[in-house]
Amino acid sequence: MAFQDHPSFPDYPQMIMGAIEGLNEKEGSSKEAITNYIESNYVDLPPTHATHVGHTLEKLRQTGQLMMLKDDTYILNDEQQEEEELADEPTNGLSGLTSSPIKRGRGRPPKPKGNNNTPSGPGQIQPVRPRGRPPKERDPLAPVTRPSKPPSSGRPRGRPKKNPSEVSVSSVTGGGAGIGGVKRGRGRPRKS
Repeated sequence: MAFQDHPSFPDYPQMIMGAIEGLNEKEGSSKEAITNYIESNYVDLPPTHATHVGHTLEKLRQTGQLMMLKDDTYILNDEQQEEEELADEPTNGLSGLTSSPIKRGRGRPPKPKGNNNTPSGPGQIQPVRPRGRPPKERDPLAPVTRPSKPPSSGRPRGRPKKNPSEVSVSSVTGGGAGIGGVKRGRGRPRKS
């Protein structure tokens, strides 16, 4: 479009920065307020002006020129840095008592990148613990005894093994065959 080449219009980032400075809202300016401010100060804007503002706001936020606060409001990043510098300066010997808390970004903070095997304290090396439950503390003066095997009841542990001789006996006696010596299939018989 001819809008970008128009000499009287600054580009969108400059218009947005000027709108935020002109609105001068403490809690930040919303996208709608920025759009309305630009529409009231500039004429002959393109019909896709609102989408241009949205895309440019997102680009400025990603590059760090703008900061997004809660409720989708934007402030200039320079103003945020000046507010933090003013909060860090001591006032009348009451440093930190009256300063406002530092605002955090939205969402969960990212995990710290680095080596997870670093010791927790300075100069402390943590030994590698073996897997499993640690052994019980034993009295060094007590005599060493080996654990005795519990008496078996004659039966082995677990499910008993199939005896091949029992399987062949059941087939010989006719346990698996139907009428007339024909073995039936599994499941419900068909209707006839």
